[in-house]
Amino acid sequence: MGSLTDELNEQQKAAVMYNEGHSLIVAGAGSGKTRVLTFKIAYLLHLGLLAERIMALTFTNKAAAEMKKRVGDMVGHREARNLLMGTFHSVFSGLLRADGGSIGIDPNFTIYDTDNCKSLITTIIKDMGLKTDEYKPADVQNVISSAKNKIILPDNFASSEMNDYCRFIRKPRIGEIYSEYERQMKICNALDFDDLLLRTYFMLLNQEAVRERYRQRFAFILVDEYQDTNVLQYKILRL
Repeated sequence: MGSLTDELNEQQKAAVMYNEGHSLIVAGAGSGKTRVLTFKIAYLLHLGLLAERIMALTFTNKAAAEMKKRVGDMVGHREARNLLMGTFHSVFSGLLRADGGSIGIDPNFTIYDTDNCKSLITTIIKDMGLKTDEYKPADVQNVISSAKNKIILPDNFASSEMNDYCRFIRKPRIGEIYSEYERQMKICNALDFDDLLLRTYFMLLNQEAVRERYRQRFAFILVDEYQDTNVLQYKILRL
């Protein structure tokens, strides 16, 4: 492994070889943060850690694919194939398909993209007799997404700051739209992108056996562009 780490500068090498606990790498654009993460994974595998004990989270599928290829080039593609590496949403959708049944999620759920969700919200707004030029579907969708990322569900929306905001912008019925949206999503056995995070959070929070199994499985959780994680993503990582 010495020849590999010889390609790194001293600061990069220190970050790659430090494995005694939590670490946060702060560096400017173009200084090699993703490079360090890639080399660190290869270094851990070189030390004998099984690939399935590493979770690596990125913010784009392209970054994940490039990192996995680079790790494979260094340590062998057969070994790299067993890495759990991808975006928060892709990795957590896999966890939900495996263990979401513990919180009542059918593993065959459909993932609704932005257009699917907007179409459903538009239908709900019209069915409620509201005008889409007043309750603009994209705006309602943004409020629902923000609520989920703040762990605000329909049941506690009315008492939340999000509801106060909706009243302030003269859209007091968004909470009702949110409730109906969730009801219809459940009927369709569908999850939106925010659900992939929110449901993972509740699964890990409330299902001790599932949480402990993943805690035992993953010796290292590595996050690219960590500064861009939101509160919900951070809470999941802490669990």
